Amino acid sequence: MKKTIMVSLIASSMLFGLDVTGLNVQEDSSVDTSSTLKNGANVSQAETNIGEYEGTTKVNNLEIIQTESGDPASGGNVITNSTITEAWVTQGLTDISDSIVDNITLESDSKISGTTISGFYTDVAQGSFIVNESNATGTVDATNVDITSTNSITDSTITDSTIKQSVTSLQSNAKVSGLDVMQTNTINKADITGSEVTQAYTKVTDATVIGLASTQTNRINKVDGVDANITGSSQIHQGDILIKKSDNGSLTTVTNLSQTNMNNDIDQIIIKNSAILTQSVTDIADSTVTNLTMTDMDNDFKNSTLDNSEFNQAKITIR
Repeated sequence: MKKTIMVSLIASSMLFGLDVTGLNVQEDSSVDTSSTLKNGANVSQAETNIGEYEGTTKVNNLEIIQTESGDPASGGNVITNSTITEAWVTQGLTDISDSIVDNITLESDSKISGTTISGFYTDVAQGSFIVNESNATGTVDATNVDITSTNSITDSTITDSTIKQSVTSLQSNAKVSGLDVMQTNTINKADITGSEVTQAYTKVTDATVIGLASTQTNRINKVDGVDANITGSSQIHQGDILIKKSDNGSLTTVTNLSQTNMNNDIDQIIIKNSAILTQSVTDIADSTVTNLTMTDMDNDFKNSTLDNSEFNQAKITIR
């Protein structure tokens, strides 16, 4: 049986063709010591849904701060000293569908520490931003959106799981202009086995985007004094971009996409047993892209070992 837990001071949801102007929300959420999330449990911390059902929702001047008392140094969405097995966990998810939104500010701080994460059906997502048209007659138009997302997993083990930090997905006839994203993603003191880890992934499919600016810091660091291990056919992706048209979709058009001050860092990690590592891989297929700028790109692989594995840095494919 699938269980759903909404953990938030406010589970923000704007539905059924509403008009909302000037809304400010501050919230923090926690799952604390010795908690167990398992067997199809669905845990959502600080999830914001705009749209979702029939009609077009209009939202102006929305600010959502997902840190304790608005202080980025503490609080936010927190899971500590717990066990996550065969469960779905989202922290700081924002999903916009069939809506017109303007002047949106989102700040989220999501932390997982001292936690065992395992199971082939386990999916943990931190700081995701999704814009899509959910039905054929809907409209989704997002303008002037600022996102600051800080995500961390520390002192944990990750086995046979999927981890996503700061995934931005613009799809299904979405129109997005003036999107400014600042993302910091860290996995520290964690062994990773048979898992897929994605940090700061941007996917644009069947959408029109004018003006997307992204600043990213992605780090996977050592256990203190001991190299951390990434093994068992794991996949690690840092700062990758996919721009494409789906098989039955409309043309994807992107104008003025800028990535600046991107830092991808792998430090004191042993990567082995057919693992795959990518840093700043851009794939553009069946799309129109104008003014793609990438500056101050820093991809570091240092004090580490790559054994019987694949590694791609700063690769661009246009097809």
